[in-house]
Amino acid sequence: MPVKILLGTNNPGKIWKYGEILQDLDVEIVTPKSLGFDFEVEENGTTFEENAIAKAKAYSQASGLITLSEDSGLLISALGGKPGVKFRTFDGEVDHRMEDEEWVEYCLKRMYGIEDRKAELVFVAAVKHPDYVPVTVKHKTCFVLTHLPYQGRVIEGFPVRQIMYHPQYRKHHMELTREESDALFRTGFDEQIKAAVRKYIFNNLNL
Repeated sequence: MPVKILLGTNNPGKIWKYGEILQDLDVEIVTPKSLGFDFEVEENGTTFEENAIAKAKAYSQASGLITLSEDSGLLISALGGKPGVKFRTFDGEVDHRMEDEEWVEYCLKRMYGIEDRKAELVFVAAVKHPDYVPVTVKHKTCFVLTHLPYQGRVIEGFPVRQIMYHPQYRKHHMELTREESDALFRTGFDEQIKAAVRKYIFNNLNL
């Protein structure tokens, strides 16, 4: 019988991503929305690890299920590491949670006239059951920010990908092949997440 895994997000892009990562495991993926949860977990941590664990803890306690949550953020060199963990409010510079299009517009305005456009995207995933301690895995990808957003298809829920350029491939992020994108974002990290979930189930639930 598949083990239910709650994803600590209703973000369509992240649900799709983790569905792919866990597809080889004997698990059934559910979301807060599918369970009828209408609360949001406040992300008050000062690190990506703290926020990922806080979300996993809150949703696992509410559901009784193993929960996989993620926190990710953008560190821009020229802005002293902003927006950091407060991605959607740009480290508190904006008094509301920006949606994708507004976020891209704001980020490009903040970077106007700045030559140093180096940045890195950080991902931390946490796995937590209400009765056991959490485990985390971490990954980062380095790139440079473009001056204009990509004109074409977009990935809902991942606004920064509209303004990412990868010098090693000489391509905008949205022009990468699946293999190139996997090499940057998923190779290694996906396997770490899958291994963490598998080990967590085995060690804590004896399945």
